[in-house]
Amino acid sequence: MKRALATVALIALALGATPSPPPVVPVPQGNEMGFGDWTVHFDLINFATESGDFEFPGAVYITRPGGDVRADSAHGNSDDNTLTLVGHVVMHDTRKRRATLTTDKLDIDGDAKVYVATGDVHYVQGDTSAVARDGKLDDTSKRLDLDGNVKIDRGTSQILADHVVYDTDTGKGHAVAKAGTITFPATQPSPSGSPSPSPAPSASPDDWVVHYTSADFNGKSGDFSIPGAVRVERGSGGDATADRASGNGKTKRATLFGHVVVHDVNGSFVARTGATQSSGPSTLTTDKLDMDDPAKRYVATGDVVYVHKDTTVDADKAVLDGNAHLLTMDGKVKILQPPKSLSADHVTYDTTTGDIHASSDPSRGVVTIFPGGPGPAIAPPKKITVRNPFSKKPAASPAPSPTPKP
Repeated sequence: MKRALATVALIALALGATPSPPPVVPVPQGNEMGFGDWTVHFDLINFATESGDFEFPGAVYITRPGGDVRADSAHGNSDDNTLTLVGHVVMHDTRKRRATLTTDKLDIDGDAKVYVATGDVHYVQGDTSAVARDGKLDDTSKRLDLDGNVKIDRGTSQILADHVVYDTDTGKGHAVAKAGTITFPATQPSPSGSPSPSPAPSASPDDWVVHYTSADFNGKSGDFSIPGAVRVERGSGGDATADRASGNGKTKRATLFGHVVVHDVNGSFVARTGATQSSGPSTLTTDKLDMDDPAKRYVATGDVVYVHKDTTVDADKAVLDGNAHLLTMDGKVKILQPPKSLSADHVTYDTTTGDIHASSDPSRGVVTIFPGGPGPAIAPPKKITVRNPFSKKPAASPAPSPTPKP
């Protein structure tokens, strides 16, 4: 019995959602029974000496230094070292890692070190909480299984799944769901304007929501990997799809791999930067997309194609620095806005001013084509600066009238 009850708290390593206050089970005022460090308070006990079966038909309250357990009733077997707590089960662990577990029923097998919570399972510890229909902890294999409408919250991050398997020793877990999601809060800038790792309030429209059917994660390090198709949404700005993804929820960094397609509804899917804000729908396709939300840095690598209104940009690589308001493109860069175009090896675009800086290998130079001119122009083999060549030039001011001579 002592071993059984002493290890129940281990189920707290992965459960969830802040529960509503459970009904208070009255403390029995009658009898006490000691099991090592544990003291069982009860009004009535029924037992069979030959079989080892016992029953507490009324409220039971079990205490020890650093914790307690309450239930409406309990039964078990002293020979098998098993105990079942039934009805409004509430367990408090008041030691260093303070935690509360509530469930409808808790079965304990002290010899096998298996603990099964059945019905309306809730667990809260610090900023971590979880909820599930059922939970099972095998303390020998260090395996925790959560089943049915699983929700695990840590701070403002959240994972929703149908089933979760978690290794309480390594922190590694696996989640499966027909329509699972992982939510990461967007990083908000500090008042000084510099990046800050502080998360946004929960349910912010800038939060990242990852949709998956199978995901691997590490509850200790924050690493996650989605081996199959993945979709990422941002409430304020569109979505991205890819063949697979990996990242870290604590650092808020992620990489999308394979057939990456980003639909940006209003120019805010990635960084809200200057002229990109509310600039209208756009689509980006690439082989790989690295997203560093705290640094507001997004790197597209391989077959980069960006389409916005009537403008198409092709490049081997593109880097958006949201803090510096710069979009840098490298490798056979082509910008087309019919009938105008620009080709170069390297192009830097200021998303605030609209300025473009282009450069190329000395043997090629920068090629620009504007209608109405003499034809293609090859710039000298050095960096040039073009002020927004795809926007209309302001009308020339009329020449001042000559001052009449006296």
